[in-house]
Amino acid sequence: MKKKYLLSALGLMGAAAVLFACETTSPGESPQLSGSLLGTFQGTLPCAKCPGTETTLTLLPGKRYQLKYFQIGHSGVQEETGSYSKFGRRLTLTERKETFLIINRDTLELLDENGRLISSPKNLQLRRMH
Repeated sequence: MKKKYLLSALGLMGAAAVLFACETTSPGESPQLSGSLLGTFQGTLPCAKCPGTETTLTLLPGKRYQLKYFQIGHSGVQEETGSYSKFGRRLTLTERKETFLIINRDTLELLDENGRLISSPKNLQLRRMH
């Protein structure tokens, strides 16, 4: 009787191991972040010389991005394109050396130049446009 239960338990553990081995997330990435981040994110980020920078970041296929930003109180929209890299929950705009923490698939939060969270009462997040 004990052998029968032991074999059943081992069979269940083996099935669970096979199911978990099929997980599609990357190492260091939590399952809820495994969905595509492609899309457009918007928000007003802090600016040292103005009230804020209205920012639109579009993540494109091929790890490319398009960035549009407007410094409030100044004229003209700035635009640039480049590449990005993603490691775990961090997304870095390669040419700008700016890094965002991926809070979830709809929210990116700007990190400091050392890749650490910024303690500030100001908005540091870009949210997905729907």
